Amino acid sequence: MGEVTGKLRGAFFIFNLLFLGAGAGMVGVGAYVVQSMATYGPYAAPQFRTAPSLMIIAGSLHIIMGIMGLVLTFFNHKLLLLTYSVAVIVIMLLTYATAIVGFLDRPKVRATVNTLVNDTFTNNATFNAQTPLLQQLQKQFNCCDITGYQKFLSSTAATAMCAGAVANNERFIQLPVACPYYISTAITELLYKVGAISMGFGTFELTSLLVFMQNLEGAEGGSS
Repeated sequence: MGEVTGKLRGAFFIFNLLFLGAGAGMVGVGAYVVQSMATYGPYAAPQFRTAPSLMIIAGSLHIIMGIMGLVLTFFNHKLLLLTYSVAVIVIMLLTYATAIVGFLDRPKVRATVNTLVNDTFTNNATFNAQTPLLQQLQKQFNCCDITGYQKFLSSTAATAMCAGAVANNERFIQLPVACPYYISTAITELLYKVGAISMGFGTFELTSLLVFMQNLEGAEGGSS
């Protein structure tokens, strides 16, 4: 068994530093998205938190493998590098899977949010429990009820819910539109970020893997 000679050792070290940094970035983005979705309460359905959760897992594996790669820079035996490369392939596939889940979930958001918000307004117990959250979202997005100002004008309950959101509006044309639109748009944008960023990191991992393969070739040359 041979050891990798020095010419690609520096590149290997730099790529592992980047791999470590990429992991930290993925964990940070994933945690940000999970936290952001939490502000939408039950309207960010559990299925929409799968992609950012996978992103945190993939990022954590990046960090572990980045540290291992830095160690292998100094003890980069061919067999260890081969094992490391296989692990990188697994993480790369998980990263692409995260991107795919994020992109595939986006078309489902609007219908799901519409259903959940409608259920809130048609169930008295749920409505009472979610009133603080609804008031917060109406203030955040300047939105009103399920269908917008039309229901606001004709419903006592909706009037109470939307009063804060429309307090500064003087004409009906300026009144807020329906809240589900803004909530679903915000969640869709978060999933897009997860998908796009994961795809970018997956491409980075593919580039890294090519460098690792070059190290393996160097090991073979050193043992001949």
